[in-house]
Amino acid sequence: MLPKPKRLRIALNVGLLALAVVAIVWSGVVSPAAFAGVFANPFTAIAALVVILGGAQLSVIRWHLLLTWQGSPLQYGRAWKISYISWFLGTILPGAAGADAFRALYVHRESSAPGLAFISIALDRLLGLAALLMLAVGLLAVASLGHQMPSSLGVSMWIFLCGSLLAVLVLPFAAVVLNRRLLHWMKPLPRIERLVEELDEAVKLALAVWHRQPIKLLWCLVLGIAGHVFVVTSIVILADGAGISTPSGPELALAAALAILINQLPLTPGGIGVGELGFAQLCLLMAPGALAAQYGSVLLAFRLITLASYTPGAFALLSYPPAEKARSIAVNTSSASDSSRPG
Repeated sequence: MLPKPKRLRIALNVGLLALAVVAIVWSGVVSPAAFAGVFANPFTAIAALVVILGGAQLSVIRWHLLLTWQGSPLQYGRAWKISYISWFLGTILPGAAGADAFRALYVHRESSAPGLAFISIALDRLLGLAALLMLAVGLLAVASLGHQMPSSLGVSMWIFLCGSLLAVLVLPFAAVVLNRRLLHWMKPLPRIERLVEELDEAVKLALAVWHRQPIKLLWCLVLGIAGHVFVVTSIVILADGAGISTPSGPELALAAALAILINQLPLTPGGIGVGELGFAQLCLLMAPGALAAQYGSVLLAFRLITLASYTPGAFALLSYPPAEKARSIAVNTSSASDSSRPG
């Protein structure tokens, strides 16, 4: 039986989820009729599920490549399980950071070098964010060619996306400077100082690795863009199945990419309500006069199908070894890889 604090946290998150769903239905962002219309053709939902699953595999491959190139012994099968468990459990925590928190927890259990593993998670998240912004910039360029989008909206989007992309590119350098300042500030706290020192060493090692092989980072970025293309495509498929014809395809894909970005804000569990509202408002700005409930219902349907795609994480969680066994596997694997490494 779960401890009382954990039961209370789960109950609180479930309550917030229910409240968010009631709020978006009550406000007209989602309607039961429009939501049912998305699933009127079951083959549309199946196609969206297949596309979402394809994009998820690219995400796992990207993270495992980052781990491998940084010298982590974590095998692909373990990385796949950790990813799906974190996605499944992360649906009850606010924003996208919840899944990363679970991923960090499980990696710490398995890795003999948790510092590098944590850096791989941060880098994976950063690359994923940069890939999403690059895809959105590309979609905005295509949508702008049609000259259907209001010019003021287009200019605002260009400023926001280019500014956000620049911030993401600057963030790693800012993080290095901040980490070094933390080392100075944490001297009165030896235990925290040791943790910061470990992270600083991991950052230095990671930077040295990626400085020597930047092409590998570019491959991960390409995988990130491809993964987001899969996700955006699944939303467009659902919108098409629901009979939504406006805005245009590129504009709808752009709204979907921006909704995914908005959905990562840590405001509600899983970002529910935030993504639906953002997607509906963006589509209404591009196609005034439509019903917000049509667009919001499409994103809620996408969220439900995505949650269904995470069910392998529930089975992986049940079959996952306890912490002691996980660490033993990691140590043994690391020893085997060290003994087989030339030189």
